[in-house]
This record gives sequence, structure tokens and C-alpha cells, in this order.
Amino acid sequence: MVQIILVLHAYQPPYPVQEAWIVDKIVDNCYRPVITKLLESNVKLVINLSASLVENLATQAPDLVTSINRAVTDGKLELLATGAYHPIFPLTDDHWGQRQIELNYEINSNIFSKYNPVGFWPPELAVNKETLSLIKRTGHIYSIVPQTSVNTICKIELPEGELVLVPRDKDLSNAISFKGVKTVDELLGKVEKKYGENPCVLAMDMETFGEHNAHYEEFLFDFLNNPRVHTLTFSDIDFSDLQPTPEFIDSSWSTDLYHLREGVPYPLWNHPANALHALILDHMDIVEEYVESVAQALGDQDFETLEAVFLKSQHSCQLWWADGEQGRWSPSMVRKGLDLQRRVLANAPNMLKEISGKIIARVNRVIEFRSSD
Repeated sequence: MVQIILVLHAYQPPYPVQEAWIVDKIVDNCYRPVITKLLESNVKLVINLSASLVENLATQAPDLVTSINRAVTDGKLELLATGAYHPIFPLTDDHWGQRQIELNYEINSNIFSKYNPVGFWPPELAVNKETLSLIKRTGHIYSIVPQTSVNTICKIELPEGELVLVPRDKDLSNAISFKGVKTVDELLGKVEKKYGENPCVLAMDMETFGEHNAHYEEFLFDFLNNPRVHTLTFSDIDFSDLQPTPEFIDSSWSTDLYHLREGVPYPLWNHPANALHALILDHMDIVEEYVESVAQALGDQDFETLEAVFLKSQHSCQLWWADGEQGRWSPSMVRKGLDLQRRVLANAPNMLKEISGKIIARVNRVIEFRSSD
């Protein structure tokens, strides 16, 4: 018997970066089939639902929200907290990181009947110690982290208190995500060999099942429903007797050991050799400084409206799609991200708009150069 904690990460960029028809397609191909199979089975799952997706589900797929609520009530589904609009926390100012977490809770708790998560999913599992302190300070008991940060379930002592770190098994998770295992028996053999009867934490994008790989949820539930598999949630785990981590390393779930040797903990979002990353992050800094400069001058309602657009503009996709490696290249997504940032500057002084325009012109030149290469 193997013990499996399967974590699925469900996220889509905020509107208008992500179009409604794409969300509809993913709901039909992935989210609805997975939740339907969960309700029909005797297994348990852990799911992270970002508010940027949940806002759309509430209007585009209310039946799915009802099904998720039922799965939570039935004890088949445990939900994790995260940042509302999928920011890379180590690249985000602490104050705005906290607002992302608070807003995610506000939106999800208004939509799901039972939403009081004690576990946390950092977007892209991008973490540093400041991120962990933020997670603890906002009331969470444990956080999923990449295996390159710690390699076993442990605790870390922070100024804010003790936080449990739960590493995702990268090799086995990627073997499922990228079809490195062909059969359920092959996967079971790998888990048994590595973990015996100890819990194995697998985590991947929910869209892997049905959207990225058509009908792949069939394989997933064949595995989870196998009589040799016992599924758990984190609520089933006793975290009381854990050893402190001897070392914690800044990392993400896409960080490899060679990245760490090069001193690049977040390669898909802030690589020193990537000019687009630098330009986008510079632009994000300008937008943030503007928002902070008008915080006291605007009335509460006007500032809340501005803040809502600003928090959406921090989404990670504009950086991920600027990476350029292994198909991660979409000038359209980069430009959509910058367009959302520029909306924040609609009433900014002309000087800031001119600086913004110059950065975006440089972005376009880099895009044109790379696209013609």
C-alpha cells in the first residue's frame, strides 16, 4: 500500500489577459471531468484554486463551484491558500504580497461555503525566507515548497513562529506531468521503491489532466483508485514531531540544480540573461511606486479600484511567457501583461507615462529581434 497526497494547482491569468472562451474550454476539458471523477470515487485530493480563476468560475461555471463545494463538504477535497493573482512572491513587495493573500481569501470565502485553508501554495512554488515569513504571518501552518528548497517534510523556525515545509517530489510529479510513466503499475513501482509506506507528495498543474493531455484524467484516477493506493490530505498528517530543516534554499518548482549553482533561483521569471525579464520587472516597479504614491491622496473607493487592477497586473504569466525556452514564448501574453500594467498608470503624471512608454518600446524591440532570430 502506498500513501499519496496529490496536489493539483488550478490557475488562469486574470481577465482580460486570459479570454473567457479559453477558460470555458479548460473547464470542459479538465476542471469539470476531474471534479466529477473525484465525486464518483473514494479518493481524496488537495487543490489550490487561485482567485483569478475562481472569479471566472463563479460566472462561467457555477455548476463546477457547486461540485467543488460538495467535494469539500464530503471530505474528499482540501483547499489551499495562495496569492489572488499568482504573483511571484520573492519578486513582490511584502505589503503587496500580503494583500494578494488577503484578497485571495476574501474572494474564495465568498464563493466557497467552506474555505478556511491552513496550508499554502506559493505560485510556481517560488519561495525565499521572506516568503515563508509572509505565509506564516498570514496564519498558515504549512506550505508546499520545491524539493530544491528542502528534500523532506520538516519545520523551519521563523521570527513569526514555526512553519511546516512540505516538499513536492519533483521527479515523480514530472514523470506524471510529462508522461514519463506509461502505466499505473510502473508508477506504483516507482513510488513503492522510493517511499515504501511513507506519504508521497505529488503536485502538478491541474490542467495537465484533460487540457494539456486529452483524457489524461482517466490515467490519474486509474492510479488513485488502485487498491494498492491510499490517498490522503494534509489534514491526515501529524506534523507535531518534525525535525528543523538544516538548510533552506531559495528556489521554485522549475529551478534545477544548475540554476542554483549559477545563483538563479527563479529562472523562468527573473533570469539575469533575459532582457525581457529585466524590462518587465522595471515596469512593474514603476507601476508599484505610482500606486504607493497615490494611496493617501485617493478616496477609499477610488484606491480600491486602482489596487484591484494593480494586483491583477502582478500576475506571473507575462514573465513566464517571456522566457523563450521550451516553447515558453508568447509576445501576445507579454504585451497583454504590460497593457494591464499601463491601465494602472491611466491617471499618472505624464513623466511616468513617458518612462512607461520608453520601457514598452524597448520590450517591443527585443520581441521583434527575438521573433526574427
